[in-house]
Amino acid sequence: MRKFGIFILSSLLFLLVTILIFSINIKRVVNENIIVNLVKTTVVEESVKSLVDSDVAKEQIETIKEKLKTNKEVDELIDKYTNITMDSLSGKDIGDINMEEDIKKFIINNKETIENELNVELDDSKIEKALDKASESGELSKVYKEAMENARSDMSDEAVTVMKMYSEMINLQFQLFLLGGIVILVVLIGLLKDSVYKWMINLGVVSLIAGIINTVLFALFSVFMKLSLSSVKTSVNISIYDNIIIPVGVVVLSIILLIVYSIINKKFKEEDEEVEVLEDE
Repeated sequence: MRKFGIFILSSLLFLLVTILIFSINIKRVVNENIIVNLVKTTVVEESVKSLVDSDVAKEQIETIKEKLKTNKEVDELIDKYTNITMDSLSGKDIGDINMEEDIKKFIINNKETIENELNVELDDSKIEKALDKASESGELSKVYKEAMENARSDMSDEAVTVMKMYSEMINLQFQLFLLGGIVILVVLIGLLKDSVYKWMINLGVVSLIAGIINTVLFALFSVFMKLSLSSVKTSVNISIYDNIIIPVGVVVLSIILLIVYSIINKKFKEEDEEVEVLEDE
């Protein structure tokens, strides 16, 4: 009966660990491969286009773009637009988008970078005029919304389903719930085994299997997304290696945990044998 109980708890542990790895990694994969590209491209492209004259060399423009894409403000905007982007990619109506104020702040904060690259002084009135024009036409918001709609239209129904799963699974409360369940299951397994360390083999084995499954899953997911988004204009770059770092890390940690268990278990067995020898004497 005890072995059956351990089997059931270990099965539940495997399920929770697998889902937790998937939940954590899918957020990173989608953020890095889709949202980062959408936000950076839209913000930087439109900001530079609003300020730079047509006679500026293409090389200078590209240099400015690359510098602006590594800017702190871009990262802050990525966080802000994560939910909006995912709602769009999962098929939800995102309504009206107003990026003008964010773009305005971004341009003003990065005016010095643009001036240094062009070796000119940007007139404040020129900046305001460009921003007012964009604000009146709704150009910036329109471009961003169109970029998301293009990404969504180029995705298959299966990819959209994945996006819907993503929006539900990346919730921090959901991840904490899974983590709490894992801790409880590990404690229960330890109690059933009546040991302070033998739970390690259960956690190690289920984590190893869950890590391998997620590694294969995200490798296939990366190939699938690369094909689905191949025609998107927002320079989405899918990297299989980057997308499997977390599950591969879980596999490595699981192996380390099993090695530690093996060392501890061997030590306890040797101590038990020594006690038996002493008792026989």
